[in-house]
Amino acid sequence: MRILVEHGEHQHRNRGDSAMLDAAVLGLRSQWPDARIDVLTGDADALCRNVAGATPLVSLPRRRFRRQTAIDLASYDLVLAAGGGYLTDVDPDQARRVTRRLIDAADRGIPTAMVSQGIGPLDDRDLQRLVAEACGPALVIGLREGVNGPRILASLGVPADRITVTGDDAIAVAMTHPPGEFGGGIGVNHRLASYMRAGETEAETIGDAVRAVAAAHGVPLVPIPISEWDDDRQGTERITRGCALLAHPGHPNEPYRWAVDQTDATRIVATSTYHLAVFALSRGVPALCLPSSAYYRYKFNGLAALFGDGCRIVELDRGDAGARIATTLEALWDAAPDLRDPLRAAARAQADRCASLYRTLHDRHAARTTPASPVG
Repeated sequence: MRILVEHGEHQHRNRGDSAMLDAAVLGLRSQWPDARIDVLTGDADALCRNVAGATPLVSLPRRRFRRQTAIDLASYDLVLAAGGGYLTDVDPDQARRVTRRLIDAADRGIPTAMVSQGIGPLDDRDLQRLVAEACGPALVIGLREGVNGPRILASLGVPADRITVTGDDAIAVAMTHPPGEFGGGIGVNHRLASYMRAGETEAETIGDAVRAVAAAHGVPLVPIPISEWDDDRQGTERITRGCALLAHPGHPNEPYRWAVDQTDATRIVATSTYHLAVFALSRGVPALCLPSSAYYRYKFNGLAALFGDGCRIVELDRGDAGARIATTLEALWDAAPDLRDPLRAAARAQADRCASLYRTLHDRHAARTTPASPVG
């Protein structure tokens, strides 16, 4: 058995993407223990720091990977698209790369699958066509949220029996060891990127609120960068600047497990980035999510629907955002002990659904590839 894994971030500089990739390889390995699992990468060292049991495939320049790389697909028994938020208008290059890989494989008769997918906003007609063509033949399609993804795929004519809302694959790897006692800090992350639709005003709003709450409780802010594409560290530094108590933000080469473990030093987190919330919620830490674009509203609304009251949202483009951030953080601080067990139960349920999807993939792959017994 030989499997090719395509994914959203070939340089492994986004800890959320790395966590989903590791979870995908572990999920595949649970069903095909002896398989060779090839993972496309532009940085084999970074891949090995984050993902166990994968074979690095293709050496690429050390920069964000966008182009399609020629691969001899004939030797593969399965092509899987690991999790990410790349099936969206926000990042059309990645959407085209992954969907075209899946379409190419399906055209050659190679089974395909998709896991931990966040879909949308998706209004571009060309991207809609590619997503529909890629999803149509897939043995399974695992979605990390159920608010928008199923609706979008249904509008594209994707069969409902292929689609399962599992939650994020990263939840399973974030739960590999139980958390200890609550930490005392407030975890924070803020990203500066064009698709965030957030600038200096939003950073100032977040910073004023989180610093005030930290000061009121006499606790440190705990910076937990998720992306190392020169956007999280700058953004997070702007909201923590001037804080009297501040934890170290770690080294840029830290693997994704570092970020997961850092959430154990927190009682609550406030974040404009999706995967810090995923890591925290998986560990039983309440999260305040701070979207400022439709792309992030899709992410956070889906996450809140799966985790309930421990995952709350304040829109950054509201005029009263600063006051609402402070009020919500205070409420989560007080409620954190009572929210911990429900959050961990929700995480376990989603991890179980992810594991079940890999079993379904195995069974459907076997049914697809096992020759029928002769009749008579």
